[in-house]
Amino acid sequence: MLAACREAEPEASEGLRYVRVLSEGAVALGAVRLAVSPTSGAGRRPLVSPADVEALLRDEPFPLPRTDRERALVYAVIYEIHDAHHRDRAHPGEICDLINRYGLAMFLRRCGAALSPVETLTDHYAATHAHPLWRWRLVPMDAEVLFRAVREDPRATAELIAAALALLPGLPSEFALAEGELLARLERAAPTP
Repeated sequence: MLAACREAEPEASEGLRYVRVLSEGAVALGAVRLAVSPTSGAGRRPLVSPADVEALLRDEPFPLPRTDRERALVYAVIYEIHDAHHRDRAHPGEICDLINRYGLAMFLRRCGAALSPVETLTDHYAATHAHPLWRWRLVPMDAEVLFRAVREDPRATAELIAAALALLPGLPSEFALAEGELLARLERAAPTP
């Protein structure tokens, strides 16, 4: 390109340089990846900046979401900005600020991504069990804590009870003693046809 420019317009080629600009999707993807990264700091609430995203994606020529969840989160974040500002452009600072302000759990709920049983329970119980890592970084709570939370929750829905029962194979054997109790509660909580 530089050679063609020099041939056509030698004066115009002086100072010609290439500038890489990340698309809003790439910025949102980088911000999501930084927020969920365990290496982004020991703090509970990661603060992501456009410079951090640039550094993360510096050597990745065409960053694409690799998972369905990443695609859904990227879409939800960008859609939120487009909708809030009534325009079809999200600036890097806006994307990072939105994730810094609200975390990722809100966007995960909004995009309708499928949650595992531990994530379903964490999404329900994280606020009451002081687990902000879910809100900011999508780090689920400990399965044993979640199972106990369902057992102690007299208003647990059928969905929550079923999710707790799905955790049983990975829990220590003493938790299996509660299976009968939860199955009975599930039967009572399930809607009758």
